Amino acid sequence: MTEPKPGLGLTSTLLGRATKTKAPVKVEPEQSKKHVRTLPDNQILIQPSRKLLRSDLPKTIAIKKDTHMAIKQIASVEDKKIYDVVDEIVETYIKNMSDSSKKVILNAVREVQKNMTDM
Repeated sequence: MTEPKPGLGLTSTLLGRATKTKAPVKVEPEQSKKHVRTLPDNQILIQPSRKLLRSDLPKTIAIKKDTHMAIKQIASVEDKKIYDVVDEIVETYIKNMSDSSKKVILNAVREVQKNMTDM
């Protein structure tokens, strides 16, 4: 009589496997499409290509004197205009927000940008 062969079930231990199955063909998964993000990664506010006019800067804000002085000093150290420094601060702040808040802000900013004159 033959020695029992390792395996499962009565037939494998007494008779051995009559037919061996082949390993299935290895199928590589297809690469899925890359997810396109709806949020921009680089710039939120548009930079003007021309010198800004008074009509391009219609609103004023009231801030504390020390905050104004800090912004003014940052602008003088970096040799920039005050509104450029404020733009950079706002961009950095928006980039650090949650995606849902960022999307709300971006939608409002994009709507205003559509209505802006050529920059």
